[in-house]
Amino acid sequence: MRWFRPNALLPLLVLVITSCSVLSKKPSCPGNSIGSRPGGEAKENVNECASNPGICGDELAICTDAPRGFNCECPEEYLPSPGTVSLLLNELDDDLSHPAKNRRDVFFTRGRLVAKLVQRTSTHMETSFSTKTTEGDVLSIGPNASLSAFPQLKLPSADVYLDIDLEGVALNNNGSASVALVSYSDMLDLLSADLFRPNVTTVKKSLLSRVVSATLEDVTDANLSSSVNFTLRHIVSRSQGNLSCVYWEEGEGEWSDEGCSVTESNSTHTICSCTHLSTFSLILHAEEFAPDLVLLLLNVVAASLGLLCLLAAVVTFALCRKNPAVSDPARLHMALCLLLAQLLFLNIQSISAEQEVTCGVLSVLTHFLYLSCFVWMTVETVVLLHATRGLQQLSRNAPLQPPAPWKYVYAMAYGVPLVVVAVSVGMRPDAYGSEQCWLSRSDGFIWSFTGSLLVMFGVNAVLFMVIFIILRLSEYPDPNVSYASGLTLKAVFQFVILSLPWILGIVAPSYEGLEILVILLHSQQGSCLFIMHCVFNAEVLPSGV
Repeated sequence: MRWFRPNALLPLLVLVITSCSVLSKKPSCPGNSIGSRPGGEAKENVNECASNPGICGDELAICTDAPRGFNCECPEEYLPSPGTVSLLLNELDDDLSHPAKNRRDVFFTRGRLVAKLVQRTSTHMETSFSTKTTEGDVLSIGPNASLSAFPQLKLPSADVYLDIDLEGVALNNNGSASVALVSYSDMLDLLSADLFRPNVTTVKKSLLSRVVSATLEDVTDANLSSSVNFTLRHIVSRSQGNLSCVYWEEGEGEWSDEGCSVTESNSTHTICSCTHLSTFSLILHAEEFAPDLVLLLLNVVAASLGLLCLLAAVVTFALCRKNPAVSDPARLHMALCLLLAQLLFLNIQSISAEQEVTCGVLSVLTHFLYLSCFVWMTVETVVLLHATRGLQQLSRNAPLQPPAPWKYVYAMAYGVPLVVVAVSVGMRPDAYGSEQCWLSRSDGFIWSFTGSLLVMFGVNAVLFMVIFIILRLSEYPDPNVSYASGLTLKAVFQFVILSLPWILGIVAPSYEGLEILVILLHSQQGSCLFIMHCVFNAEVLPSGV
């Protein structure tokens, strides 16, 4: 094996790799990857081999002087060790600051270098390596290999897998065949998704996985006996759009999906089936639609009005917190959580899903605040039920009290949402921040939020029925019943305006035009709360607001 050490700024395509004749498994030749001459300016040739006899790093390695560099060569029937290949790959990684043309040369040179790790064997041999940006696995089988199933090459760090019928390939190559699988983490901007041209006119495209290369080595017949399957991990959360398994068509200099198809996909991984080996990746592409300016304007105006009213309601509840006819702790905390949740929810709509960490954190906080809001709504209903069971003590001037001390209510109202969100994050941390910077709708994960809401909506509905039955059968004086009925009607109306947008939102995607109604109802929740609890409440102005 011989490798050439060029100057750092020379075009890296001149890094030449040639094969030695390997008849059987032989010792490795460690070699050394350090010692290229620094600088890119033309200088008088210096014989590094003579000035530094140990420059190749091992007594077995043979050093030969060359213009602007030197050659290090392993003796016949010796191969460079995996460590040497890793060192060479690391230095190639360092050269990725060069212009795109040279960087592409680096990419294909790395592939040829990895191929030289192949060693013939009579049975079975596997070699793995990793560098700062590259991870690889090389598998070789010989005539005496016995495999119970298709071998699977694994790249644990990249979470990439390849299933291939290597025995079928070996049958056409005198019983021997080798395959190399390599993952690159630094090729996303070099082999851009924009170089893929699907059969649609206007699309937004992005690479959804690392760039992965798979090649057959040491074979004369490279035809596959059956399709190969790649399992690729998504490097960003998957959003709406079409997914394509693509390979790099070097002659055309672009991505192509010919011969490749998606067989299975979820929010984190995709399995691709291909009829050939090459350099592969996943591309997500979606048609770009011009925004509906009327709908956008309606959303901005309605949301701004709703937030202003909700802010006014929170301020009113805080200032009138000692007046039970205007406010109580449950109502104040419910409105405050709703205000913060809507502010965050509007903010994350303007953040790109590619800002994965920011989207994920904001999605988690929004999830927690919305759940807290509806838990406090349920607490207010429970407090009302507790009051109707003691109508004799009910008074307009006395605050409603929960069945347990308020300090325990606070712990429960914020603790339950915290546990739900913590469990959701622990089970699927990657599901936050996707799909327009919100919870992922893949694999039903959105039901960790929607399902919790529906459970609380059902509990509230049952509690209201119990309250109405108690009031209907009550024998207490009419003023007490009338006061309790008024509180109940307000609570029911509050329940409807908070729950209806979410219920309609479940079916909105299936019905054109329903989206506008959902936007209006959702944005005007604050307006309705302010009008009901403040504008139409005679107790507000005397309380000093």
